[in-house]
Amino acid sequence: MTMAANEAHLILIVEDNDDDYFATLRAFQKANFANPVRRCVTGDQALDYLMQRGEFAAPDGAPRPSLILLDYNLPDMDGLSFIKHLAGLSDRPIPIIMLTGEDNAEVAVEMMKRDADDYLIKDTAGQYLRLLPGAAGRVLKTHAQREQIRHRQQETEILLRRNQLLLQTSTDGIHILDLQGKVIEANDAFCRMLGYTQEEITQLSVMDFDALHSEDELRERCADLVGKSFLIETIHRRKNGELINEGRGANLRTTRTFDDFKLRV
Repeated sequence: MTMAANEAHLILIVEDNDDDYFATLRAFQKANFANPVRRCVTGDQALDYLMQRGEFAAPDGAPRPSLILLDYNLPDMDGLSFIKHLAGLSDRPIPIIMLTGEDNAEVAVEMMKRDADDYLIKDTAGQYLRLLPGAAGRVLKTHAQREQIRHRQQETEILLRRNQLLLQTSTDGIHILDLQGKVIEANDAFCRMLGYTQEEITQLSVMDFDALHSEDELRERCADLVGKSFLIETIHRRKNGELINEGRGANLRTTRTFDDFKLRV
């Protein structure tokens, strides 16, 4: 089962102590921290919430939180045990701020090892309440940045898969060069066109098979082509020395994910 869809910047507070819970709400209100809040009072209830089980089984009954404020000492488990249970529930970790009444260095180190994003000590004077809104804001900002990176990585993977499909199914000869003009990948059509194997073609640079331009011209072109798309005319030299594509235009397409360009002939 997957976790629920996200309600914008919702905070899940896992806290059994009513005084501490309402003190947290007052601290947020005082700091004009207006994020929506949900509460669970035990570790098991919080796990049910995150997995939409039991009382939270309704489709919209448990929106995915953007942050968990986790009391270390819960009635049914401690905070470390909760994090261990949570670790296997989703491939998208939810940031956690641990709230503990124990000023214990070993516990703090273990919490960070278990991927708690921050922790605050519940001091009797309530100083932690003044720090909590700022800590929550920082963690939410960091998490949003991580999510942006994750989305970009997903988009890159989709683009790579699409490019691989194009590369392998196209009847055109396609090869990918780095900025120095070295072949880093080529499809079977291009290998057949020039008479090289896949292993041989990746040992070459564009200087080895472009018979029309000088090495200096090619190096200058490689540096200038990133981010551009235009047509050039070129002549290719096959492995056996035969010249091909004389007088034929070649469509030059830049990629969006690497500092290289893709040449179709």
